[in-house]
Amino acid sequence: MLSVGRDAEKVYLQSTIKTMEIWKDLDFWQAAIFTSLYKELLFKNSARNQADEHKNDSAENQNLIVTGLLMSFIHVMNDFEVERKSILIIIKQFNQYYSLGEATVKELEVFCSIECFLIKFLDYCRSSQFEWKRHFKMPSCRTQSNSFL
Repeated sequence: MLSVGRDAEKVYLQSTIKTMEIWKDLDFWQAAIFTSLYKELLFKNSARNQADEHKNDSAENQNLIVTGLLMSFIHVMNDFEVERKSILIIIKQFNQYYSLGEATVKELEVFCSIECFLIKFLDYCRSSQFEWKRHFKMPSCRTQSNSFL
């Protein structure tokens, strides 16, 4: 967050860099995901080798790690306004690399759609066009006797 003086308007860093072209570059996101995934899998494999347990479930664990990481990146990509179709391309590419399975790909696609909707809805709610008081009435926590029980 950037601000100068006490009365200055707060400016968040993300809002100032959001328009940069790098966020629209699929190669950037693919490299970022691969780098994070490589580090995570390396860490998990070294931890597993030290414990020397669970050798049979490594493919399932790998898919869970890939899926979780993709979900995190889908959230970040939506925050940076990456187009939904670009995110879906990345999901399909990682399915080709790691054979995530049809059900997992569908779950990631649904997650992407929900994330896109929520980001747009929250942006709209934050805009000056949205009047909270007109749309939502907050219930009172107190009963008639002014007690909580």
